[in-house]
Amino acid sequence: MKKIVVLFLTLSALLGLDSNRATANSQDTEVVIERLYLSHAQGEDPLDSVEQWELFRVNVDFFIPETIARGGDKLEITLPSELKFGNLAAFDVQDEEGAIIGKARMNPGTKTLTLTYTDQVLSRPKAKGTFFFYAQVDHRQELPDMIPVDFTVNGQRVPAGELNFAGKEEQVVTRINKSAWQEDLNLNEATHVVSLNRIKESMENVVVSESLQHQKMVYLLDSFKVYKGRWVWQNNEWVLLDSVDITDHVSLLSSPQSYELSLGDVLPEEGIRIVYKTELTALPNLGQRLENKVRLDRAGYESEVVNGGYNYQKAGGYAQQSIYGLHIQAQDEQGLPVVGGFVQLFKTDTGEFVSSGSMDKDGHLIFRDLPKAAYTIRQTVTIDGEVQKREYLIHKEDFTQENPILSYHMISK
Repeated sequence: MKKIVVLFLTLSALLGLDSNRATANSQDTEVVIERLYLSHAQGEDPLDSVEQWELFRVNVDFFIPETIARGGDKLEITLPSELKFGNLAAFDVQDEEGAIIGKARMNPGTKTLTLTYTDQVLSRPKAKGTFFFYAQVDHRQELPDMIPVDFTVNGQRVPAGELNFAGKEEQVVTRINKSAWQEDLNLNEATHVVSLNRIKESMENVVVSESLQHQKMVYLLDSFKVYKGRWVWQNNEWVLLDSVDITDHVSLLSSPQSYELSLGDVLPEEGIRIVYKTELTALPNLGQRLENKVRLDRAGYESEVVNGGYNYQKAGGYAQQSIYGLHIQAQDEQGLPVVGGFVQLFKTDTGEFVSSGSMDKDGHLIFRDLPKAAYTIRQTVTIDGEVQKREYLIHKEDFTQENPILSYHMISK
């Protein structure tokens, strides 16, 4: 077992510019990191600015030359000290047939992702691929306005530009607030937190209730906990100090799809935190927003409703020897090219954003370096002053070795 020696591109290439490759002086296995870059969590746009709690993607494009990796070889990527992992769930890098090429694991202590290749990689020389995972700023440390994003890949520094940190969160005083996030290791579960009385006022006959808006999500009924303490603003986040578990002293009515929690009277100095978990019974699309409304009722006042939720995120990747392309041609009913129409490409199975572009002067657009998969084309075009949106489906079976660049004609009516 050994670490893979990495050949990587210099900074200008990482930012999408032409450059010579920098080579590592070693006789070990070589892997080319063609590009390492940041994007927003949905993968749609390059990332240049980030907020305190924001998750974003780290994307790695790689190539395995003739001197192939072997089972057990490792590729290690260490985050800059200013960043941390967004979640810790392991993921696999697969080929188009579903065979596992590599297994990725994350260590939050060392801030290192380790991709270990399986024996499947032996039969895939010249394979190209990409994988991505989620990160966020480590806001509990002092951060500069411009964060240098320097990764370490198998001991070698790989710069990926700078990241504008929008600043730590400012104090906002609320009567009720809700937040939620995926569990680190089990992405099908999420933790939800409802925070009451940061405004520090007296409330009588307090009832908090919620009904799930997603049929494929259920409450984990034994996860409900209620804490009482005092809210303080500490290190740019709210903390419930001197908290006491009062779960057994409140009235909770719950089912897999709803709950109602009666808290009685709340004094001005009393802060309340309600914590519970949900579980997905079927997987949503990648990036799908899972949001619910929580309601506060109290004597003498109208109900107050706030939203809170999270986006479903799951790291992943692929590697394959056969790389495909999609050539799109847009025409009107007279056969004339539709110029400037905007097109987005998504994976049909997961909803994952792949790429986007506009039709050229001849009504053409080419997407390259695609894995073999089913795709959804979303077109936005203006016809006679009217903005029209359409979807077209591309089936996985349409891509073949004999037809690696698939042509698709879109007729705008």
